[in-house]
Amino acid sequence: MPELTFLIDSKLGRNRSADGASFTYPLEPALMVPFDAEPTLRVLEANVFYTSPNVSAAKSNNKLKFSVITSGTVANNDLSTTDHTITFDDGLYYSPADINAEVAGYLESKSTIADAALSFVGHGPTQTVVADWDAEAATYGVILRFSDSDSIASLLGFAATDLTHEISEGGKHKYFKSPSAANFDAVSLYLLKCSVLSGKKL
Repeated sequence: MPELTFLIDSKLGRNRSADGASFTYPLEPALMVPFDAEPTLRVLEANVFYTSPNVSAAKSNNKLKFSVITSGTVANNDLSTTDHTITFDDGLYYSPADINAEVAGYLESKSTIADAALSFVGHGPTQTVVADWDAEAATYGVILRFSDSDSIASLLGFAATDLTHEISEGGKHKYFKSPSAANFDAVSLYLLKCSVLSGKKL
């Protein structure tokens, strides 16, 4: 049976979804298949753009919430804190550097907290992430509120558990290492769905 090559461009498709991942491409003229044939349809090459963000409001993982401890202790249950929320734009974040760019921009806009108070560092051998709280620069302790809804914690490999460091514990830096590998590059499935019969009469 002879081979036919089709060049299908989503830009020319109909009924496109908002991100272009789904569309209808009518075959005009229609593909004629003899009734006694056993055709095989193969996709030999496809350019599939990664249009799905790994951080978004829809995924409920676009916020980094933390509280700066200004007085009191956990033991005495009398903590006073200043709460912060960083909201990330929907997008594809490749590394801790991408996260740091957003964090730095937020910290620089706040006069009550040091510009370098919080940052994230990748640990190459384990593919984990280390949250670095610069206690010397920040002066105060911190609570990383990873248990809150919409937290970016899972992308960074952290569990949904708040992490606390009190300034009374000493040290110039407090490092929180994620227990699991970060999920920046995690892609579980690409599904390429084709139908040559949809909407056609037999």
